[in-house]
Amino acid sequence: MNPEIGSILEKATKNAKYTSAEIQREILKIIAGIVRDKIREEIGETKFCILVDEAIDESNKEQMAIILRYVDRDGKQGYDGTNNMLGEWNGFQALFLKDSPHAYYIHCFAHKLQLALVAVSKEVHDVWRLFSTLTSAINFVGSFAKRHFQLKSIRKDEINDLIESGEIDTGTGANQDCSLIRAGATRWSSHFNSVRRFIGLFGSVSILLQDLVDKGLNSNIRGEAKGLCLDIKSFDFVFVLFFMHEVLGISEKLCQTLQKNDIDILNAMNLVSTTRINLQQI
Repeated sequence: MNPEIGSILEKATKNAKYTSAEIQREILKIIAGIVRDKIREEIGETKFCILVDEAIDESNKEQMAIILRYVDRDGKQGYDGTNNMLGEWNGFQALFLKDSPHAYYIHCFAHKLQLALVAVSKEVHDVWRLFSTLTSAINFVGSFAKRHFQLKSIRKDEINDLIESGEIDTGTGANQDCSLIRAGATRWSSHFNSVRRFIGLFGSVSILLQDLVDKGLNSNIRGEAKGLCLDIKSFDFVFVLFFMHEVLGISEKLCQTLQKNDIDILNAMNLVSTTRINLQQI
């Protein structure tokens, strides 16, 4: 797509496509060198901060983002507080402090809230069991394209029946959620989205699991489907599922607000107090 590169390739021999792994790595190395030189030129001797964070994509692979920010002459060097940076000896924190003793530690408040919720929830047996069962059900249904297609087909029929009975409304963008969401390891907001989506697709998932119990290709599939079907229909699972939806809905509002650029510390503290009161009233 780059016209300069395109003009060079037009002059090259027909078999010179530069698509081999070795050539691609060399090109990336050259580009990285140019970027580093450009960054050094722009920063010079001024102060700056580096933000590093990670997220797990749909394929369950970690993707790391590195952000370099400039600050004024009174600013200090800084770094984010994700899990992979907290190692005392091998983490980024130790490396930064070794190179820059005056670097200071800043932890994203929204991320800190999420990590606290994850740590606390693991101590509650019923909540731990809920997410364990939820993860198993989502993996069992969503890991195979055929089952995912079946779920969408069942949901489509369910929506048509609900529309005909007048139980749900129609409109642009309505009734589009037809897939389950896996909860991330450290992203508590993803737990809320996972619970919310599972509640919306509960009927469709139940129908699909029962169909696999009756028509599964082998005894392993039928057995696992039967176990999950019994688990998600149990009173304990359903009760904790809706209870956590209520709890996570309240904490989600706080989490999203803490990530806004225009929120100040006073409003943030007031919102934390309001959130605590709302949680105590459940």
